Amino acid sequence: MGDNRRCLCSHGISGYVTVRASSSSAHFQNNVRSIALTEFIELFFANRYRRIRGLAVTDINAAEWCEKKMEYTLLCGKPEKTKAMKAGSSRHEALKEEVIKKVKVRVDSAEDVWALKFFNFIVGANPLLFDGLTRELPLFC
Repeated sequence: MGDNRRCLCSHGISGYVTVRASSSSAHFQNNVRSIALTEFIELFFANRYRRIRGLAVTDINAAEWCEKKMEYTLLCGKPEKTKAMKAGSSRHEALKEEVIKKVKVRVDSAEDVWALKFFNFIVGANPLLFDGLTRELPLFC
């Protein structure tokens, strides 16, 4: 631990990060090592997969939907859309239009954006409550 070497990562941050094993064993609790900050940054998820655009909320909750799909997307990128995928998307859109009719609305302010989100929720929730059927119910926080 008396090592005074410094490193400079690509972001201009220098130094070392102390890593302690998280096991409850006394052997592992005493096993402390320092890794170069560059190594730590390279191991970081966002730096590894989202170096250009950063993390999005979708990146975080996509793993809840389908972990394997998220893994393949991160490792291989998004697949190119095939004819079958385009046909499925258009069918999905047609099914959605059977339940909810789209109407264009002009949005002028941030309040209008939130009002529209709230209104879309109400429009989607009504058929769910009364008919037991809805598609694409928007949820927001």
